[in-house]
Amino acid sequence: MDDKINILCSIDAVYDRHLLTMLASLFENNKDESFRIYLVGQKLDNNQVDTITAFVNKYRNELIYIEADERLLEGLPEFKFDFISIIAYIRCFMTEYLPIDIHKIIYLDCDLLVLRPIRPLWETNVDDVAVAVVEDMWAMQGAGERLGYDDSVYSYFNSGVLLVNLDYWRSYKVTDQVSDFLDENREKLLFADQDILNGIFYDKKKWLSPQYNMQDGFYRRRRRKMSLELQKTVDQYLASPVILHYTGSHKPWQFKCYHPLKNEYTKYRKMIPYAVEKPDFVFKDWLEMKVNGILYALHLLKRKYRVIKK
Repeated sequence: MDDKINILCSIDAVYDRHLLTMLASLFENNKDESFRIYLVGQKLDNNQVDTITAFVNKYRNELIYIEADERLLEGLPEFKFDFISIIAYIRCFMTEYLPIDIHKIIYLDCDLLVLRPIRPLWETNVDDVAVAVVEDMWAMQGAGERLGYDDSVYSYFNSGVLLVNLDYWRSYKVTDQVSDFLDENREKLLFADQDILNGIFYDKKKWLSPQYNMQDGFYRRRRRKMSLELQKTVDQYLASPVILHYTGSHKPWQFKCYHPLKNEYTKYRKMIPYAVEKPDFVFKDWLEMKVNGILYALHLLKRKYRVIKK
């Protein structure tokens, strides 16, 4: 076995620039590591695949491109949020795509940045569990009751960063479990693939430190939907996350984004082989942000996000 770290990502044709930005952050902040990137893509053209391959090779890492099997995506429930693509379901079927001799892999969403060494995450022991995960920022909203388990005991995790025990997934035929859970709970799903994985693995997971999936809600002033345990630990990583995850509908490449670490995305976006596009100007959003800025300065309105000093 080599010492390469296995990474799995999935994108459609719209997300290629965000994938490259994420990879830039991963490679720049892990220069002593060697990565094997498995990319499952949907409807990418040859130029996109060639550009991604060249970028990965520039850092002396390896890319294995796999075209998404449309049959696995047929009939799946549509996402209720327009910022999530159907390709996100790929993480539920990853053993259908990956070689049998891979025993462990890190799944990464493409709306995140890797800002520090990732090897400690890679070396986390998952021999006795299906996945290692970070609690979701909306964990205490009653998802367990909706999905058939006690979330006051097991909580609810975010599926954007997964350290996966592939041997477990194969031994317990997780692809079949996904199909069965989907058949029985289709009408209950809100966060489709994330709900499915929580419903299957609620008692077969290991909790990771929040530094490995620092979500948008962790930076907000109001944190009523997080568990008390998570609220006690998350503050120490606000300025120095290992993985910064821009969850939610307002992304750092969009005009309206208040995230205090929005500029981290811009830094790595400038490193990829595409020109940086200015986000579409939206007058309503511009006016709202200007007015809010004045109200913040006058202490007439509380900021949605904490002020982060790096």
